[in-house]
Amino acid sequence: MKVFATIAATVAVASAESWTPVNTGAARGYACLKDGLPAGASARDCGIQASDYTKHCVPFADGQCAMSLADAEANCGAIDACAGVFCAPFYSDATRCLARSASELAFESVKMVAGVYNVLKPARVANVDDLAKVFEGPDAADLSFKCDTRNCANWECKEWCHCFDEKAEHYGLYEHRGCGSDGADVCKCKTSTFYPISEEDKMFVQKASTIPEVITVEGACGTSEEANGKYTQMEVTARGKNTWVNANTGYEIKFEAGSDWGAKELIKGDGWTIFGDLHHRYYIAADGDDSFFTPPHAEWTTRFPNNCAPTLKY
Repeated sequence: MKVFATIAATVAVASAESWTPVNTGAARGYACLKDGLPAGASARDCGIQASDYTKHCVPFADGQCAMSLADAEANCGAIDACAGVFCAPFYSDATRCLARSASELAFESVKMVAGVYNVLKPARVANVDDLAKVFEGPDAADLSFKCDTRNCANWECKEWCHCFDEKAEHYGLYEHRGCGSDGADVCKCKTSTFYPISEEDKMFVQKASTIPEVITVEGACGTSEEANGKYTQMEVTARGKNTWVNANTGYEIKFEAGSDWGAKELIKGDGWTIFGDLHHRYYIAADGDDSFFTPPHAEWTTRFPNNCAPTLKY
């Protein structure tokens, strides 16, 4: 797969004169996007890093630039690259909002969560929709067929630039089609046309988009009793799949594959693990599309003999 890069997103002249929350519940910029990297790249690849703006940022999750809502006007305003902020009620007051560049705000949030919102920099951005304008190429009819993801193994940069769908990438559709990134080439695209994906692909993305925000683990016992509790979905992914973390115990639910220790030594294939206190506690194989998106509810295998098999609720 050619790694997709968006260069020079369109920025409109602002008509707003105040810092006002917009896009409540469907904020853009949840995932970081840095020029030259695929959409939804790691938080370490954010365009605005706290280490570069120590006077205006509070370090947050892999070095992102965070700030309180009250400080957004002063701090984002002082950073030229900052076009606005992504804010979430589940972040602490001091790190409520994350600084985002115009190109990061050009993409819709990969998570639609009640209460999230954007605050845009006046005189820089009038409307987030203005950031997402796309270029219609002269051979649109031909590309609409070529943009079927079942053809992605044969795509060159021309097709990737016109056909790439950020949500499809985030939810692993290209990897599912055998077009996962090999990191070998970068397509430097000015924009993307975002042709509609097929009905089959829409079903794949729909299943992936219903991934739960919170998973509750019950029934664990013995030396793995701390696996019980609520796990919250994190921005960081493992093998392209979501991860969930128990904030009270630090235990983690994650997907493992290939040479990952849990996949190689326990599952003997791809699947899910519950990891905590330096050990893999539970594991289960992924045996179909549904289980590749979300960990199964039951029938987990215990690694240690004195532990009880847990149940996942969501």
